[in-house]
Amino acid sequence: MPQNARRAYFDHRLYRDYLESGHVRDSYSYCEPDKPLHNGPISRVGTHNALASTPYVSMIGGYRNSDGRPATYSATGYHAPPAFNSQSDVDVIFPCDDSDTNSGILGAGPRDGAALAMNGTSVATALSSRMMIDCLLTDPDAEPGQPWLQTQARNYANEGRPEHYKHAAPLKAGAGHLPYPDSYRDVGAGVGMRARRGRSGITKLNF
Repeated sequence: MPQNARRAYFDHRLYRDYLESGHVRDSYSYCEPDKPLHNGPISRVGTHNALASTPYVSMIGGYRNSDGRPATYSATGYHAPPAFNSQSDVDVIFPCDDSDTNSGILGAGPRDGAALAMNGTSVATALSSRMMIDCLLTDPDAEPGQPWLQTQARNYANEGRPEHYKHAAPLKAGAGHLPYPDSYRDVGAGVGMRARRGRSGITKLNF
């Protein structure tokens, strides 16, 4: 197939962008047990950013809050040889979409008190940062990071995770799902700083 400009790309006669059902093809199925959704040399495995291939960076993926399915645009890790001294795998996944029809989750908008729906693994990463900050506010001596996040995900799978969520492939979801941080659920998205402080008598504004 002709391509414009000079972009380099991989292609193979066995690779398909979509499943027979019409859904976008992901790297793994969302069922138990999971199975890879590719045949041939071209796959979506190892689609994470190279900057994440280090033990010093937490790799956060995203999932759909309605059913726990990892987002198709969320990267898939890759089991690199030990000699590479790299992590190359997803640690955990956070919400990045409400449902299949409602893209994104609510976050703070550009004005005080405004809320805006945003999606992507950047949103999931922000939630992971917020969860770790909540932890440090409660326990300043805590050491949140990769092991801490993975432990939280395993605990959530054993107690608290919705029953209809399935076990996602480890290369896609790492140690598993994590929910919205407590401060996100308690305070809510788009509540301005002045309203949170409660000092000026300003209530939440709706835009």
